Parts: sequence; structure tokens; C-alpha cells
Amino acid sequence: MKYQILAIDDDFENLQATSLLLEEWGYKVDIASSGAEGIQKIKSSEKDYAVILLDYQMPVMNGAETAEKIREINAESIILIYSCDSSRSALKDIFRAGAVDFIDKDENIENLQTALELSCQRYEEDLKVHRPIINIAYNAELLESVGMIGQSQKMADVVLQCLNYKKSDKPVLILGETGSGKELVAKAIHGEDKDRFYAINCAAFGDGNLIEAELFGYEKGAFTGAANRKIGILEAAGFGTVFLDELHHLSLKAQGTLLRAIREKKIRRVGGTVEINISCRILAASKPDLLSKADQGLFLPDLYYRLKILTIDVPSLRERPEDIGLLVEHFVRGFQKTNGKKVAFKAKVIRIFEKYEWRGNVGELEGCVSQLLVNSKDNVIGPNDLDTKFRSLDILDNPTSTLADLEEKHEAELRELISSAIHLAGSGRRAAMRLGINESSLRAMSERLRIKEKNNHLGFQII
Repeated sequence: MKYQILAIDDDFENLQATSLLLEEWGYKVDIASSGAEGIQKIKSSEKDYAVILLDYQMPVMNGAETAEKIREINAESIILIYSCDSSRSALKDIFRAGAVDFIDKDENIENLQTALELSCQRYEEDLKVHRPIINIAYNAELLESVGMIGQSQKMADVVLQCLNYKKSDKPVLILGETGSGKELVAKAIHGEDKDRFYAINCAAFGDGNLIEAELFGYEKGAFTGAANRKIGILEAAGFGTVFLDELHHLSLKAQGTLLRAIREKKIRRVGGTVEINISCRILAASKPDLLSKADQGLFLPDLYYRLKILTIDVPSLRERPEDIGLLVEHFVRGFQKTNGKKVAFKAKVIRIFEKYEWRGNVGELEGCVSQLLVNSKDNVIGPNDLDTKFRSLDILDNPTSTLADLEEKHEAELRELISSAIHLAGSGRRAAMRLGINESSLRAMSERLRIKEKNNHLGFQII
């Protein structure tokens, strides 16, 4: 992956040489010849800079002053000082301003390469903001064409089934967990004519007589309260589509009437004797355990096998985690459109979401995202904003400490950390790697903290 770097240096020749070197290493590079120009690029650019590489000795605004301004724009910016000035006063200014590391221009170029690799690793693991690109890949286009969001092959296969079944007039059984998107699948089978799509949630009718009255209609006086004749959904739909969600909630009596309606294309209104022809197409949805309900005597086997001729199994969200990023972005855009508040999710949050089970599927994800968006105080949502149910996921483990993390610790604790790393390391490079910094930074910090260590392996004198 190519990370975006912003290099700021008033020496144009050095800036050009640094830019060419970084590009040779595989980075994308923007350049600025002053602190003010660099700050303006950060403010105006839509690019997400993984690292800002900053010279210290610059006119008007030096590296430390520039770093402070950058931190005001984005407190989490990873700032590396790349300079020839390694004086104690310069280092003090640099680290107080919020720089993550110092690399001496006069030392081995590998130090710069190591510092960039460590910083980009930290950016990828902890700081990167999720900015999914709605690509034009076949799967994404296919799902979008039927009003769905995603890019997984599993959902692309579902859509292809929908388009295939759209050509038929046979009933379709859609099986999937709650919240997996069964109604969207039914609409994809039905097609573009939204006015002729009738959705009924069978779970909303507790009494079997109520759902029969809704589906088949009733004659005047058929039961108490039936003051007038009512046309049922199956009759009123004409040549449209009737979608019966939560089908397993139908009473056995209603199931028998529905079976006859599907088999013979005829119904009778409740309390009526006249047979009425129907022309609608029936799509039904249920949880995946419908067959076991038939085995238990809770669902008519004949109805199950009549519907099962054409079947679509909708995968759960945990079976297609690659769709989560696009779904989150879809919910974010809807929130921004309604509330006018611009919020982004860090990439690490999306990776955490991809590891979560989502028993409530897309519905649960949408609810979680909505809660985070409404409660967000900042314009970026990170792992610390998540509910405790996500804490057990191993992706929340703390990344390797960086110089910025170490600088925040009490001086005695910082001295102990550095001393331990020096004692355990077999070389200066490994000691620095253990701390997430490079050798020149380790030397500077050791000198500043006056760390004394016997038999150290760093290759330089620690006082």
C-alpha cells in the first residue's frame, strides 16, 4: 500500500532529493518549501497524510513552531523531524511541540527508512481514517443496481439469483437471519415498479384470524366488527408482488389457506363462499430453520416444499465482513445529509466491526453506527468511542509504544523503560525497535535523561 507523506523543507534541493528517495521507497509524496505552505496544504487537501516529515531550521516558522500549528489542526498527526540540528535545545523544542521522532540527516539513511516504516505501521493500526472508495468493480455495481450496498461475492451471487428469479412468476422462499436484508432481496426480485410491491409482516398479527383477514379479505358480517366488505392484500395486489415476511408466524390454518392460494391461484374471503382468482406473485421470507419447524409440526411440509422450488439463502453479515465498510459509509452519508455533521470512522474501527459477530446483522450495525454518530463529540470516531462489548476483540490490543507515547510517561518510568530495552537488546537498532523509535532518538533521549547502563550494546557512550 502506498502511504501519503508530506515533506516540508525550505532547502529546495534537499526537498527534491528527499521526495525522490521516498518515492523510490514506494511512498506518495507532497512537498512544501515552508511551514506556512505545509500548513496550508494540510488544511486544504483532502488527502490523509500518514506522516509529515519536517525540517527544523527554517526561516519565519521553524520546525517546532510548524509542528505546534499542525497539532492544532490534527492532534494525532505523526510528525517526524528530519534535520541536521540535533542540539539539546532543538530536541527539547521538537518533542514539546509534539513531534513523534527525530532523524538526523547526517546519519545512515536507513534510520529515516525505519522511522517511516514504524510511523506508517502506527498510522495503519491506530490512526488511519476509514475512507472507502465506492469503486466501479462488478460486484459493487451489481448490488447498487438493485438498491443494495456491498461488494462481497456472496451478495453478488444473491443478486444474480434475484435477477434470474425476476423472470419467473413462481413463488420464492428467502431464508436468512433477522436483519440480514431479506426484504431488499424481495424488492430486487420484484423489480423497479415499487407501487406494486406489498409487504406484510406476519409477526405483527398475533391472532390467526387477523392475518387471514389481512391477506384474503372478509365479507360484511363475517365476524364481530366486520361492518363492511374488505378486499384482501392477495386480491388487491393484482399482478404485483406480495412479500410475506416472518412467514413462520402464520397459524397452521392460515398456512393451509395460503397453500391453496399458491397452488390454485384462488382464494375465498373470510365469511365468503365465492372463489376469487388472484394474479399476484408471492415471495416469502423466514429464518433458516423453517424446515426444522416443519419437522416439529409447526409448519406445513407441503407449503414448505411448494415454496422451496426457488430459494435464496441470504448470508449473515458475519459471513460477508468485506461489506461492512461500505455499509458504514452509507449510514454516515445518510446521517450527514440529515444532520449536516461531517463524521468519519477510523479504519481500525472498521476492522473491529469486521471481527464482531453482528447477531442482529445489518440492522444491528446500523443501530450501532447511528448511536456512535449521534453521541460523537469529535469529527472522527475511534476505538475508544466503542461500547465495552467490543473490548474483548484482540484488535484492540495497544500498538507498540512510540516516542510520543513514551514522552507522556513520568520521567522515572521513561528512564526505566529505556534502561530495560538497552539491557535486553543485542544491538542499538533492536533496542530502538523495541521502543518504536530509531537509534538517534534513543541516543538523544538517553543523553537527556542521563541514563547510565553497564555493558550496554548500543555502540555509543551513555552518560
